Amino acid sequence: MANVYVDEERNYRFVDIAVGGFVGLSAKHHLIPVAAIAEGEPGSVTLEVDRPTVESAPTLGDPHEAPDEGLQRAARTNCGLAASPTDS
Repeated sequence: MANVYVDEERNYRFVDIAVGGFVGLSAKHHLIPVAAIAEGEPGSVTLEVDRPTVESAPTLGDPHEAPDEGLQRAARTNCGLAASPTDS
């Protein structure tokens, strides 16, 4: 997990999962909704989606920039969630 993105109310919404590359170089940064994180042990992150789902998730052009609405919708849909948290 490379980054965590929060909304205006400072609620966790998305994580950036870096895949591939060598020591972080040339890694692809995939946007995954926090709703796809399973309850787990403190200090660890377990996803409720499999590796192919992570690898097919939308990629972030710049992982230091907040993802736009379209990217957020695509990430939620890719993980089998409603396109918007309010659509649930």
